[in-house]
Amino acid sequence: MPAKNSVKTYIANGFYHVYNRGVEKRNIFLDEQDYLVFLSYLKLYLSPVEETIKNTTNNINLDYEEKNSKIFRLNELKN
Repeated sequence: MPAKNSVKTYIANGFYHVYNRGVEKRNIFLDEQDYLVFLSYLKLYLSPVEETIKNTTNNINLDYEEKNSKIFRLNELKN
């Protein structure tokens, strides 16, 4: 277990051991998709702030455009 109430100093471009463990040593990734989602979040949180904001904004825009195109197609079908 990590030491409680200690301040960690991290170095840019340093190497760190990251690990996860399930309760009662159960698997935490039930399939490959679970693992890929974990990796995407890890990449997001380890990216520089500017990169994170850019990626988040791009995803929001894509989501918005996708939803709008679905609404447009639905309206197109009803007329």
